[in-house]
Amino acid sequence: MLKKAKKDVRALKNVLLGRGVPWRMYTTLLKIKTVYYRWYCKRMILKTDPIVTGKDYPYFAVHIMTRHPDIYMTLWAVKSFLHVTNKSYRVVLLTDDSLTEKDVALLTKHLPGVEFIFEKEAEHLVEEKIKGYPLISLFRLPPSRPCEVSVGSEVLEYHFCPFSMKLLDGNYLSSANKIMILDSDVLFFDKPTEIMDWIEDEAEEKSVYLIEEFVPYFDERYTVHFRINDEPPTGINTGLFCYHKNILDLEALEQWMDQHKKTAFMLRTAEQHAYGYLAKRHCHEPLPGTYTFNNRKEDSIATHFGIKHLFYQNLKTVYQSLSARKRAVPAATKP
Repeated sequence: MLKKAKKDVRALKNVLLGRGVPWRMYTTLLKIKTVYYRWYCKRMILKTDPIVTGKDYPYFAVHIMTRHPDIYMTLWAVKSFLHVTNKSYRVVLLTDDSLTEKDVALLTKHLPGVEFIFEKEAEHLVEEKIKGYPLISLFRLPPSRPCEVSVGSEVLEYHFCPFSMKLLDGNYLSSANKIMILDSDVLFFDKPTEIMDWIEDEAEEKSVYLIEEFVPYFDERYTVHFRINDEPPTGINTGLFCYHKNILDLEALEQWMDQHKKTAFMLRTAEQHAYGYLAKRHCHEPLPGTYTFNNRKEDSIATHFGIKHLFYQNLKTVYQSLSARKRAVPAATKP
């Protein structure tokens, strides 16, 4: 009887975890778990203390794109970084018009001193900067959405790349010379010494960036595993990308877009390819293997979670760290 009960409990656990169940049932379970994860993501980050921004190293800023559905992930990403560095870096949020006044108030409450760049407000300012570069102008300010782009005898339908703000707006509308692009699905688990050293050396113009070293795959129970990429990664991942503004050369970017129109106007990761081209025209270096993509290891300093449920599954670790910070504050201020 006891053995049968244990077997039944294991079977129920496997179903709840999506192991050994039909794909359709697994996807349904994953949707249910995602609803819970999002609730947890919102509930727990709002329990953490605000972290002041904008006081350290004014020549540097963290740039992160966000929109209404992503504001809680944004708080996790930024707070995890500021917490492990114990710094008050500038934080600039690039956003479309989906943010509400309530969203702005919430973000400002949790990140006092945070700066905003709004897409519509930025358009006329960026337009002046990119005037004379027709492909760049089309990339950032298409006359309609979608619009047509000619590639030889072929006509492509361009639907606008929202990440064009990461490539252009942040560089022209932020006063920082050194920038770290951070995606909202990145979490920091330990002190990023390599990045902090890069920030503190104002004269350092080398780009440092994350690479996608591991390839995910799923077993018959739909559990994610990782293997080393068969080919050494040649591109960069702009989910975690540190660079100096001097890499932004509009002449070179216009020429690249002319030679790679399908990449520039058809891929959602167009800005990542563009940054890869621009960065590698100058001194550049990948971050060490402790900065990972999807595959968080025991020694991982930071991980960019392209697989979102892995992001949610790692929030508890970050929350424990942020909670310890909260408990340490009053203890440190006792007479």
